[in-house]
Amino acid sequence: MPSPRKAPVRYDAMTREQLVAQLRTLEAGSGQDADVTQALIRDLAAHQLELELQNREMRQAQEAMEESRQKLADLYDFAPVVYLAMNERTQILEANLTASALFGIERKRLVGQFLTSLVVAADRRALRDHVRRCVSATVRAETEITFSVRNQPPVIAQVTSVPLFAASGKVAGCKTTIVDVSAFKLAQAKLKFLAEASATLASSFDYRATLAQVARDAVPILADICIVDLVDRGELRRLEIAYADREKAERFAWLRDAVPRRDVRTAVGRVMRTGEPLLFSDCSPATLASTEEGFDHEALVKASGAQSMMVVPMVVREAVVGAITLIGAESGRRYSGTSLATARDLATHAALAIDNARLYERAQEAIRSREDVLSFVSHDLRNPLMGIQLTAEMLLRSARGEDERRKGWKQLERIRRGVVQMRRMIDDLLDLAGLESGKLTIDIVPHEVKKLFDETAELFAPLVEEKGIALSVLVPAERIDVRCDPSRAVQVLSNLIGNSIKFTPAGGSITLSAEVAGTHALVSVTDTGPGIPPVVRPHIFERFWSADETARKGRGLGLYIAKGLVEALGGAIWVDSPAGGGTTFSFTLPLASAAEVDSFTATAETERGPFVGRG
Repeated sequence: MPSPRKAPVRYDAMTREQLVAQLRTLEAGSGQDADVTQALIRDLAAHQLELELQNREMRQAQEAMEESRQKLADLYDFAPVVYLAMNERTQILEANLTASALFGIERKRLVGQFLTSLVVAADRRALRDHVRRCVSATVRAETEITFSVRNQPPVIAQVTSVPLFAASGKVAGCKTTIVDVSAFKLAQAKLKFLAEASATLASSFDYRATLAQVARDAVPILADICIVDLVDRGELRRLEIAYADREKAERFAWLRDAVPRRDVRTAVGRVMRTGEPLLFSDCSPATLASTEEGFDHEALVKASGAQSMMVVPMVVREAVVGAITLIGAESGRRYSGTSLATARDLATHAALAIDNARLYERAQEAIRSREDVLSFVSHDLRNPLMGIQLTAEMLLRSARGEDERRKGWKQLERIRRGVVQMRRMIDDLLDLAGLESGKLTIDIVPHEVKKLFDETAELFAPLVEEKGIALSVLVPAERIDVRCDPSRAVQVLSNLIGNSIKFTPAGGSITLSAEVAGTHALVSVTDTGPGIPPVVRPHIFERFWSADETARKGRGLGLYIAKGLVEALGGAIWVDSPAGGGTTFSFTLPLASAAEVDSFTATAETERGPFVGRG
């Protein structure tokens, strides 16, 4: 009786471990079974098990490949850049979903279109040249292209292409990436605008003209409409309205002369009152129709089709001096916090320019006032003083006999000295004004240093004799000629010697000396006075500066003027005062060449001409 037939084993229901165990069992029993049929059955079962194991591994590998393919497809489709393939005629063969999102076209409709049809007209040739270069030269090509996107501002993109090879090995087109760099370009343009605006505002102290120019430059980089309002004599006035759209500029020309409202119901009025900026990310007609914001927008904002708006204050020393309004209209731009930061930077630069210009105007007014005073001093006051001095000197000379001199000589001498001092003060003020305005008169000629010393020593001979001070001159045997204005050089020496006489006690000495030091002559005035304390030396050449212990001995102008004159003559001046006492003021003057001396001497003799006596 035949044995009952076993049900076929379901290998596909077994796990891999069960399949391996069953295969080993069959392999172990195949050598023990003498029945050929049974052995063949076992071999077939073992082969079936091996096939099942292989099929299982193939299915797992296929599932892994499908999972990887899906991940790659997601990476391709949702990459932050556009991926597409196109032929040499720019026809799109394949595109990812990012391309569909960028251009606003479904992928199935995008494939088959020509990429040139999505490019602004001015850049179409550039795109064709880009593709031609990539295909013909089989190289990587890069360029910048502006794309036209429906209902959106143009997109500036970096386009990079590499050759696309067919199965035959021939170049079939390009594989291209498109990266939207519009935001980067916009930020770059804003930074460039701010730099240029700063330069424009700093180019002139006429801040009204420069602010108006900046408003015109702001469109369309920052806004479609830019308005600048300024406080002028307590009233808020409209300085400039700039439009990106010429048609709007003509249509709203009448608003240029409109007086902006300053009440808090308007955005400008609120900003002027609080000093804080306002940002309207959305000020479309629908928003304007509501009253939630509490603002009564100006007619221009309502009529211009404004979509977004910013109003920023210009603040000078905590006072709001104006406001800048930036409006996004036909471009569809929407302002954000980043946009507001840019606008505030612009307002800060503008406020600084206004502050500098107004300070300059005040400084100019002060200079004009000072010049008026100096004009009065130099003409209306100087001439009467000269008359008084001449009259006093004439009376002193005309007095005969000891009795007449005793009657009024001391009073006349006191008048004469007072007038001389007042004239010296006037001369100091005029020299100070000339130095600070750069209008000091300097006549450079070659001149011998010893002659400068002799002339100055002669001027001070009576004064040093009266005070009991020895004044000596030390110069080398070899002649030293310098390039200077002789009268100004004598003035410098006079200021230094006069300063030494003030502080040198009776029985002391003052020495004038000179030597050659390279390309300059080194001139020194040395006294045996008490010296200058170290704390005082850094300030000794400052204007109107005097140490407390010497404040009554001068006006603090002599050394300041001496320094200015020396520098105007091309030299430098400094002071040395050792701890043991005594002071040396030194300054340099450029040496004159022998050729300069000869030329000047010959010219002077020619101008004098031969002496002709008169009978």
